[in-house]
Amino acid sequence: MLELGREFSGYCPICEAATVFVTYAPTYRDHLICTRCPGFSIPRQRALMDVLQRELPEWRSVDIHESSPSDGALQARLSEARYVATQYHPDAARGEVVAGYRNENLEAQTFGDESFDVVLTLDVLEHVNRPERVFAEVARTLRPSGRFIFTVPTYPSLQYTARVGEYDSDGRIHFLGESEFHDNPVDPAGAAVTFRYGYDLPALIFDWTGMETTVTRGQRLSIGVFGDMTEVYVSHKVDAC
Repeated sequence: MLELGREFSGYCPICEAATVFVTYAPTYRDHLICTRCPGFSIPRQRALMDVLQRELPEWRSVDIHESSPSDGALQARLSEARYVATQYHPDAARGEVVAGYRNENLEAQTFGDESFDVVLTLDVLEHVNRPERVFAEVARTLRPSGRFIFTVPTYPSLQYTARVGEYDSDGRIHFLGESEFHDNPVDPAGAAVTFRYGYDLPALIFDWTGMETTVTRGQRLSIGVFGDMTEVYVSHKVDAC
């Protein structure tokens, strides 16, 4: 357990420099910040960047799509690649630029087949209505040997993924129990939680798409990754035979 206000030295894979990490809240996953990063990166962002660098050291020379990014150091670093960032505005035309971002629904994208080498999402999939469609669309837009690298809250107590909310055809959310919302960069009302994912997620992804998925778990204080739910998933698109 880290004490509140404790500072310790390490290396940030986002700002790529020695830094000091500090936490001022007990939820380290959201509040263990890099004091050097513009916007103060948090553990899941650093964990994803660390996996991206290890999976694809040449990431700056590839085509990357990130859905629903938060402004800050990670987005600035990723923009060193051929980087497309999208947000989703349900009432706007898909494919158009809205408030500086291309408008895309992850479940029905307007990108062509095999457009990207890497697709990234950070804590997005717990808000989608049909995850099987998301993964099918990601697989469609990835090139052979492409990677979908993402974080999503994963509950150790859940062997099986559970739906907890569902959108109807009019876009209204219906919860199957207590409602839960997370911060949403494009809507101050927040984003409804529709799924709580269990340890069966890699098997679900394989059933939906045939993509094999690896999971990186663990605590790495040396890069400021500490706290609950720090998993990073990598789904690999298999080359066509």
